[in-house]
Amino acid sequence: MKEGVVYKRLDRKCIHSRIERIENRVKRSTPDMHLQTKGFNCWIEAKDMHIGVRDREIRVPYEEGQYDWAKKEVAFGGNVLLGIVVDDEPMSREGIFFSLVPREYISREEFLDAYERGMCGFFAFVKNSLLDEFFISLGNGTYRY
Repeated sequence: MKEGVVYKRLDRKCIHSRIERIENRVKRSTPDMHLQTKGFNCWIEAKDMHIGVRDREIRVPYEEGQYDWAKKEVAFGGNVLLGIVVDDEPMSREGIFFSLVPREYISREEFLDAYERGMCGFFAFVKNSLLDEFFISLGNGTYRY
């Protein structure tokens, strides 16, 4: 599964962050990794998705309990990001999509807008070469939604 790609890219590119991959068989709803950089920390749930060619809402393939866990974490002041690698070329090679808030559905149009402009509301496409800068900007408050 391409979800491991999210971890590998972050681990390789985010040199100013500490990234821990979480392998938790006890509580399956725990996200895939935790990232800490100066001034910012978050849980990241990695997903592999296909956006296709039809305009539609695409359901995020959460496992049981993951979406509820993320909503509760955010309700108590935590940060949970979705890190999404898509099957569609060339997007799959160039970067990672991030939803800055937990959500159940993402439209194909949002994927395309974020890919083209870098940002679509709370949904971003971050090129591999800018991953470190992206998390630093979240930590120092310079990232603009």
